[in-house]
Amino acid sequence: MAALLPVIARHPVVAFMVIGLGGYFVTAAIPPIVNAQVLPFDLPLHGVLGGVLGVGVGAFLVTGALAGREGVVDLARRSLRWRVPVRWYLVALFTVPVGATLISLVIYGARALLILLGAVCVGGSRCAGIWSRYSPCRSERP
Repeated sequence: MAALLPVIARHPVVAFMVIGLGGYFVTAAIPPIVNAQVLPFDLPLHGVLGGVLGVGVGAFLVTGALAGREGVVDLARRSLRWRVPVRWYLVALFTVPVGATLISLVIYGARALLILLGAVCVGGSRCAGIWSRYSPCRSERP
């Protein structure tokens, strides 16, 4: 590893790209990660995991090669620092779901709550059972 640090320091952008894309491709080559169905909306786990690991590992390795231990400590400190109060993170997290629910109530009325409840209870993957009467997915009625 010590032999690679001067090469990384000479070509930091190329090194970051190689490490980032390498992390992505390694996670995309592992079948249990590729076939995992744990994220919502059919997002690929290897895409999220590979991106986070590749970019994270690349950032810390390149920073370590360029600025040493002090640079890595500074990067970790800046990455984990809360810049605003927690309430603003909560506002950002809940604004979209609450806003979408309120807009649905305005458009569909009380029927929107039944659709939302059905999507939560059934899993949201398809309109099934009793909820199909209230859902716009009428073609999937049993």
